[in-house]
Amino acid sequence: MKVYRNLFEKIISAENLLEAWDDFKRGKRRKADVQLFERRLGDNIFQLHRDLIHKRYRHGEYVDFYVRDPKFGYDKKEINEIANFAFIGGKTNRQILNKEPVVYLEKEIIAKKGEEAIKLQLIPLDRKLWEIANFREFLGWRRKAISDEINNFMQKLE
Repeated sequence: MKVYRNLFEKIISAENLLEAWDDFKRGKRRKADVQLFERRLGDNIFQLHRDLIHKRYRHGEYVDFYVRDPKFGYDKKEINEIANFAFIGGKTNRQILNKEPVVYLEKEIIAKKGEEAIKLQLIPLDRKLWEIANFREFLGWRRKAISDEINNFMQKLE
């Protein structure tokens, strides 16, 4: 059996807390509470360190929340393939973050920019293909649409 000595001190060391912070903030840098904490990162980390050493740390109230995994078991390669990419600005990206396509395409894209914006991105107008359960069918449709568009472009160059 392996024996660990001074484990608590190692866990609560300022270096370890900073490393934990770096892991935690990954993908959350634009959140207001993360930015607020980071503005005074040194002070916050050392205060946390002192509170842990002196056993004064008290965590906040627990909050219930629903965890939604938008991947629904799809392979990371499918999610990141070119047929699932669209050219959008940062503001639009933040508005649709964590929303399902069936919701954001209708409310954020079509409602504000019209169906033409969807067509220009070679996204099918068939709303059933926007449902996460039909993601693979969406990819198949979009692959063909992108391929057809590239072939049409190349023919014009001949």
